[in-house]
Amino acid sequence: MSHPLGRPAARAAAVLASALALTLGTAPQSQAAGPWVPAPCATGQFTAVGAAHGGYTALYGQVTGCAPDRANSAFAVVVFKPQDWFATAYPESLVSYQPGGPTHFAGTIPTSQQVGVCAMRTLTERIACARVTWPEDGPATLEPIATTDPLVAAAVRYEDDQPEPPVGFCGSCLDDPQG
Repeated sequence: MSHPLGRPAARAAAVLASALALTLGTAPQSQAAGPWVPAPCATGQFTAVGAAHGGYTALYGQVTGCAPDRANSAFAVVVFKPQDWFATAYPESLVSYQPGGPTHFAGTIPTSQQVGVCAMRTLTERIACARVTWPEDGPATLEPIATTDPLVAAAVRYEDDQPEPPVGFCGSCLDDPQG
């Protein structure tokens, strides 16, 4: 004979388990992959750094997606700074794969003492990474590093909202209503 509270307790446990499964279950593929369409797999490398101009240094590389590629698939190039808790991918850091071969990319990164950069297949999967340093006595250097290197271990977030001040906005031009 069962306990009189057995059935209600079992029913409550089943409801709780269902709620937890919905809350903690696996994310849909589109969310798990990231805010862009990733290639099923990819390989790549950073190939060169250019001269620094205006606080930025040119960076070059290439990534090749595996076939069959999904339509509109892309990867992101993300900069990792040693002092930051996370790195950020922005819409302008996305690069669409070229069909049938390597996708060459070029961009600029802020000149610093040392940063890590990675081509990211998703927000969590690094394709290739490199360390860029700026010695005091010479030009920037580029060194390939493992995708698990501590320099590029920070979590990556995607931020598509970059608020810009309204056209004609001048924060120091506003009149003080108290004055």
